[in-house]
Amino acid sequence: MDELCLLKVFSLTQVYFCLFSMGATNGSPTVNMPERKMCNTTECQERATFLLDIIDNSTNPCDDFDQYICDKWIQKHPIPEDQS
Repeated sequence: MDELCLLKVFSLTQVYFCLFSMGATNGSPTVNMPERKMCNTTECQERATFLLDIIDNSTNPCDDFDQYICDKWIQKHPIPEDQS
């Protein structure tokens, strides 16, 4: 009889801790992220435009990262014959 009582107490304790831990997290934890400020200066806009112009959006970066990053740059900035 004592073993059965201990088993019930242990089981109820486990259920209590499981329910308590589920209620304590409330489904999703809260994360305090710092507020990000967007740069809207002319210099930031020029740099963003530059970066967007050199990325080859027709290429999947997972398939060919080199082409994704370098292809448009190489087309717009060919190496002169005497320097290759």
